[in-house]
Amino acid sequence: MGGQKKELKKGWTTGTCAQAATRAAAEFLLMGVKREKIKVYIPTGQRIELPVEEYKTVKSEKNGKLMEVTCGIRKYSGDDPDITNGVMVYSTVSLTEGEDIAIDGGEGIGRVTK
Repeated sequence: MGGQKKELKKGWTTGTCAQAATRAAAEFLLMGVKREKIKVYIPTGQRIELPVEEYKTVKSEKNGKLMEVTCGIRKYSGDDPDITNGVMVYSTVSLTEGEDIAIDGGEGIGRVTK
């Protein structure tokens, strides 16, 4: 009775996972840097590091140049889990034919389908 309360493990929001996936994909596509973990800032100003679980790439059929990278980050809800805990959050960064950059949420959580 009256013991110390255990601090809950903090998780990552869906938005933080999307931000991390986008940064990982952009760094690989634009700079050739493929990271196992990616650092991002959260609204509190803290910088956290999330593991990048998946990399998918698409190369140009014309010249073999890397044109698109999709990265996946697994959502972790900490000690206050919700239905999104453990779900992959994807982001795709691609170069258009005119060398513009396009960013799009990938399949899965947060994607509106209807």
